[in-house]
Amino acid sequence: MEAPYSQMETPSGAQGYCRCFGKVAGGLCGVFVLLVILVQAALYWWATLHCSTSALKGYSYPGGGSDNLVPADSLLVEQAPRWWGASFINIPADSAGLSTGASTGVYFRTWGPLWNTYTYEDVLGMKTFVVRDRPLAIGGSHKLMRCDGEGPSWVVSEGSHWLMNGIRSLFGMYTSRVYNVWKGDTLVAVTEKLGGTGQSHKQLIFRDPNKAEPFAS
Repeated sequence: MEAPYSQMETPSGAQGYCRCFGKVAGGLCGVFVLLVILVQAALYWWATLHCSTSALKGYSYPGGGSDNLVPADSLLVEQAPRWWGASFINIPADSAGLSTGASTGVYFRTWGPLWNTYTYEDVLGMKTFVVRDRPLAIGGSHKLMRCDGEGPSWVVSEGSHWLMNGIRSLFGMYTSRVYNVWKGDTLVAVTEKLGGTGQSHKQLIFRDPNKAEPFAS
């Protein structure tokens, strides 16, 4: 007869405090997660403001044209970073990497607690495409989308390369990262980062998935 009565005993003060603390901690965690989501949504909205189909209807896309949006050969010049993000000036160049004219636009990077957002703004102040991290993907991954809604989206992703990429970076290999480039659901290219930690020369090369010769860098 003792067991049922023992189960009906009032919890001790320590047990009550633990339960109360658990509820408070759970509530605070829920509020924190909600705040993070709201901050991310607000920053993404701000970064992509005016990136819309209606804003670009009939637009001529100066500096890059309606297909590529940016010059085929470009130089990126990093500007002094600010606390909320960074920017990179886009300058047209020739095949040797020498500047051929004035800037055609600028890339903006807006920080976010869950992912960073990148937008391209041309010389007329029009946002033409946006790039964002994909935090739920395996390894590093970014999605590129046109603001006018034309064509499929593009994804640059480590995918199955993420494990070997970690090993390459750990041992400072010259080819330090490999990424897949997807156009919609089609694998169209493989890009490799040359130059690892501690190496002064770094660049990206792009090649056909079935060929060894790069077609761009």
